[in-house]
Amino acid sequence: MLTLIESREEIAEVQRKLELTIGRNLSMKMIHWGEKN
Repeated sequence: MLTLIESREEIAEVQRKLELTIGRNLSMKMIHWGEKN
């Protein structure tokens, strides 16, 4: 069983990866919108 500290670190890492993925997707969309206009 994970300790609370370990699980918090896992959650933080997952959130970081999600933010990176979302940020990358947003920047790609922004580039596409910029090319259209």
